[in-house]
Amino acid sequence: MEKLTNLRQLDLSFNQKLTVIPVGLVSSLSNLEELYLCGRGQLKFMGESGEIVAQLREIMSLKRLSYLNIWLGRSASTLETTDSLLNWMKKLNRFDFFIGEPKFVRPWPRRIGDKSVFFNDIHLWGERIEWLFANTNYICFEVCEGLDTMFQKLVAYGDEVGSFDTVKSLLIHIYSGSFGVGSNAKLEMLPNLEEISLSQLTNLPCASTLASQLGLKFSKLRFIRFYSCPQLKYLISLGTTILSLEKLEHIMIDSCELVEQLFKFDHQNSSLQDWVFPNLKIIALSNCPRLRFVNEQNNNVACPRLEEVSVQKCPLLKKLPLTLQNVGTIKYISGEQEWWDELEWENDDIKNAIHPCFERYIYYN
Repeated sequence: MEKLTNLRQLDLSFNQKLTVIPVGLVSSLSNLEELYLCGRGQLKFMGESGEIVAQLREIMSLKRLSYLNIWLGRSASTLETTDSLLNWMKKLNRFDFFIGEPKFVRPWPRRIGDKSVFFNDIHLWGERIEWLFANTNYICFEVCEGLDTMFQKLVAYGDEVGSFDTVKSLLIHIYSGSFGVGSNAKLEMLPNLEEISLSQLTNLPCASTLASQLGLKFSKLRFIRFYSCPQLKYLISLGTTILSLEKLEHIMIDSCELVEQLFKFDHQNSSLQDWVFPNLKIIALSNCPRLRFVNEQNNNVACPRLEEVSVQKCPLLKKLPLTLQNVGTIKYISGEQEWWDELEWENDDIKNAIHPCFERYIYYN
């Protein structure tokens, strides 16, 4: 294979019989642009010590490499951040790094061209993993432990490593721990975060606890998703650290049985304006039996660009942010007929104008 010097793409992924690669083989493929080394186990380079540093050194020698798909195993979380490592990551146009146990990774939707890191079934007891956040767009933690300690470590070294400006998506799936209240973050650690998805977090009362720990202000947040978070009471507290969600476009909440309102406002902050959600277009709510409000100050919230609302099995939600300002923008409302009939309206003109957009949701056995 070392004679294939013009080879541009090499896929060795999911080959269960292949466990080692001769040292020098990969580095001899000088024109390689895409390399796939992902699978059910971590490939090792024969002749090297087996340490992740030695294995990455072999790959880092490929000057034309633009995409790397690789399972790095558990040891990648202990790597020391170096300038050479960071500069190498910058040169890659795309990458998918898988850290932890070689198990199935949920195919979360991503943008084409993302630089992604997946942590799977791994204990992160304070390891310094900032090199995996640097130059990365998409970060997913699945069935991991010690996230609270790991995030504290990121904050503690904030002055040294700075914020992670490239991270746009953060996903956490299945986590039983909690996040620290308050933060020592002098920097907003993820200032350009656009998407946050939290599912099956059993001790999460609201996303503000995570935001507080990392110093997040959510000024660029466009999409927020919660699924099966049994202790969730509300999504985000607005008015203190997080003043508004001007970029937010899409809210999706499913199977959060204790949630009572979507947003909690700081009543002492009189500067809050009606236009807290100027770009919100889609609200999708399902299986939230205690949900009563979009927020307690429902009359003071305007969503002038709201287009779609879907409500399923949220029987206590009686009022939506539907006003004369967004009557012309609403395209679609879905829900049970009984729920629709019991909705409260600011006036009949709004109800009559929006009624043609309503589609009754029918459950099929």
